[in-house]
Amino acid sequence: MPKKGPKWLHQHQYKKGSVPHNKGQKNTGTTSPVQFLVPIRRLSKEEFRDIVQPQENGMFAVTDAKSRSSEMKILRPGPSEVQPVDSYMEAVSDDPNSKLYKVLHQEKTAKLWNHAFKEHSHKFPDCDGSLDWNQHGEEKRGLAWILSIRCKKCHYTSHREKLYEEVRRSGRGRRAAQLNVAMAVGHLGTSLTTEGMRGMLLGANIEPASAANMQQTCNKVGIIITKVNKNSMKKIRQNIQELNEKCGLPDTPIRAEGDARYNNATFSAIGKTPFQAATQVTYTVSENVTKRKNVVAVFCGNKLCKKGTHLRSKGKEVTCPGHEDCTATIPPETTIGDEKRWAANCIGELQSDDRPLVISHFTSDGDSAAASGASVKQGHVIENLKDLRHFFDSQRKQTAKAPFSSHMFPGRTKAIRESMQRRFALDLKLRCRTEYENCYKHYSGDLPLMKRAMSTAVGSIISCYQGQCGKSCQLHSFSCRGLKSNKWKSSVLPSDFELNMTEDDKCLLKDCINLTLGPSNLDRIKFHTCTQKSESVNRAYLKSNPKCITSSRNFESRIHKVVHSLNRGHGNSTLELCESVGAPVVKGSRVVHHLKQQQNRQNYFKMKQKLLKYKSQRKCYRSKRYQLYDKKSKDTYCKSLTDPKLKRRL
Repeated sequence: MPKKGPKWLHQHQYKKGSVPHNKGQKNTGTTSPVQFLVPIRRLSKEEFRDIVQPQENGMFAVTDAKSRSSEMKILRPGPSEVQPVDSYMEAVSDDPNSKLYKVLHQEKTAKLWNHAFKEHSHKFPDCDGSLDWNQHGEEKRGLAWILSIRCKKCHYTSHREKLYEEVRRSGRGRRAAQLNVAMAVGHLGTSLTTEGMRGMLLGANIEPASAANMQQTCNKVGIIITKVNKNSMKKIRQNIQELNEKCGLPDTPIRAEGDARYNNATFSAIGKTPFQAATQVTYTVSENVTKRKNVVAVFCGNKLCKKGTHLRSKGKEVTCPGHEDCTATIPPETTIGDEKRWAANCIGELQSDDRPLVISHFTSDGDSAAASGASVKQGHVIENLKDLRHFFDSQRKQTAKAPFSSHMFPGRTKAIRESMQRRFALDLKLRCRTEYENCYKHYSGDLPLMKRAMSTAVGSIISCYQGQCGKSCQLHSFSCRGLKSNKWKSSVLPSDFELNMTEDDKCLLKDCINLTLGPSNLDRIKFHTCTQKSESVNRAYLKSNPKCITSSRNFESRIHKVVHSLNRGHGNSTLELCESVGAPVVKGSRVVHHLKQQQNRQNYFKMKQKLLKYKSQRKCYRSKRYQLYDKKSKDTYCKSLTDPKLKRRL
């Protein structure tokens, strides 16, 4: 039997053939206790492993914070401490399993007990014993059970009954329990792993299914969910074409938006891998025809394959993807940040329909070349529009690092002036966004009129920041009326903020404003489109596929579960997916009422976040935070404050 524990621990144990130091000596006959020159201590195994360090001379030592050894002599470890899990292994009753909870079908359970009562009274009319579950004849099927009933006094035992509904299917073999496959549908919609789900059940005193059983069930159910969602997205694409035909727009190209989501930041792999850090990518394409903006295509790229890694560790030459039972969908050397390629794959999914949707305008963020990849795959040029949030945020970044004169911004020190420039860049972004939004609403999206209006609004913005807010804002501004009671109120700048600009500063500030409100740049946001839907879908993916957990095998099915829930609604999605796996929810039951309640609650919060009152509250909270920041004492925190640095040579 191999020895337990680290090897260095066995070097100091008694070995075969060792001779005691007092062999052959007679007992002194004294009863006085033995006196030691140094104090000694024997620790338990857990304490010994946590604190004791082996020395080069073979002795054990304990050191303090300054690495000074203790005067205490440490002996070999004693027995292990009794852990709570070990103390709970001893049963306090004859049948502890009878006190656990089980998930049983109510109707089948009642049928079994009624049959047992009648059969017992018929076969043993003189027996007055009580009936109980037959723990020795039970059989476990995941979370479901096959049970029988016995009499505690006589030898009566009923027949075994499946206390669960079976999945209806054709062919030979055992039928799965509806309870297990329905649990897998809900499991794939959460961030819980297999061990997480087992831990939740164990905490409720419910004996869970084995980890292998739960994983295999999720694998089979995941394939069905992926297929159902792909058919659902295909039906959505067909409905869009039918809707355009009803409105008199047959075979009309549509506008769409897309964005990618990664399980890790693509720039945080220094010292770990020469490739980008992400190993999983999800690219989502949503339509911009209806107000719902349903997801019409999704691509899941996965570099992870545990089986391939295991086979390579055994010396077998396998390539991912390509070998049997491989979970990877893209090679490990692929540039995972290539959104051009992933968008082309989504367009290929659209092209696979009998009547494919044609995209004329594609909205993406500023660091994406997705529109060019979509154009190549579709066969004709797709005009690339820019997302409003990213577009105006790029203006903020350029303004924050613009080379304005040193005395343009108020502040006693250079650090204060730089901080004020960053806050001004944020306020300029909000001001230009408000000008654009109000102008778009005023002219109903008429681009020529918007260009003419914005050309004069640029000068009024510059004058307003110089403290000359008045007639210029009244005539040309869409966000400032030029009045004391109705003017632009910044939520990030002090109330007495003014710019001291030179002529060069005015020209540079005008260039910063034209980054978004210039005539050529207005063409890039002419339809007031954004990728807000795609961003919200990316956040929804965190519900079932958080970035801290990589489900290599069920990654795609978890993504499709979220997409189906977003397109169809939580309640409708659960009902349709449960029915597709053969475990339909009982009509008219309380479960259906809870599903409808959840769906209505989600719709309520979606509408609430779009209200003007909700947006005004966010603006008010932002203003209060910046006011609090102005009042607090300035600290001198910076990154790498105490790290060693090279001295500059004179």
